[in-house]
Amino acid sequence: MKYFFCASDCVVLPYIDATQSGITQIAYYYDKPVIATDVGGLSEVVLNNKTGFIIEPKNSRAIADSVIRFYEDDLEEKFSRNAGEEKKNYSWETFTDAIKNLVKH
Repeated sequence: MKYFFCASDCVVLPYIDATQSGITQIAYYYDKPVIATDVGGLSEVVLNNKTGFIIEPKNSRAIADSVIRFYEDDLEEKFSRNAGEEKKNYSWETFTDAIKNLVKH
């Protein structure tokens, strides 16, 4: 799987319906930006205009436009850097720290 992520510039998730997707966190693990539709909890994980784009579902033109914008505005480096930072929120250390804080209170 790592070869697919490493070979990509960004990950596009054109879901019509979803509750959540672990693919976003895997993409962040490889510092890859994500272009995803606004379904389920994806807009809570993909930070619009920071780690990628959130777009309207069932709109192929919006998907195409965001991919074109990603390249025309040369956003790969910026979004990748931000994805690298955002992935820290999904690390085991962050997770266990949150549990420890919950137990303390």
